[in-house]
Amino acid sequence: MEGPPHATVATTKSDKALQGTLQDPELSDSSKHTYVQRLKAISAKLGQPISELAMQPMTILPWIKQRYPAVATHKNMVTALLAALRRMPAVKDRYPQALAIWLRASKELEAQQQAWLKANEPSARQKRGYVDFREVIKVQPRDHGSAFF
Repeated sequence: MEGPPHATVATTKSDKALQGTLQDPELSDSSKHTYVQRLKAISAKLGQPISELAMQPMTILPWIKQRYPAVATHKNMVTALLAALRRMPAVKDRYPQALAIWLRASKELEAQQQAWLKANEPSARQKRGYVDFREVIKVQPRDHGSAFF
């Protein structure tokens, strides 16, 4: 489901969704920048402006889940799309089903994320990077003035 190889990053001038996100007075500058970067990445990969892609949740959601393995990333991408939709009232009015799907996906992803946090299980990345404390002690220089060694 990749976009064509010649697909380019949508500019904020040509995509009303990106422009609206940048002008949203309720978002911090950091959130605006982060959301627009995520939206530009989706737009570039799929070769369509976000204002069109936002109306295709049944296509975009599986693509996000396939491309990004972490639930937190899924949630971040959906949040960015919802921020863009918030600044497109005409689109929201014409495509209420798409908005409902995005909102439901956001709630489901939030529930999954909270369940994962509550379970307190290490991620695959954390498991790969785990070093047993006994191994740390072996290579830790001994400081005889330390209370720990």
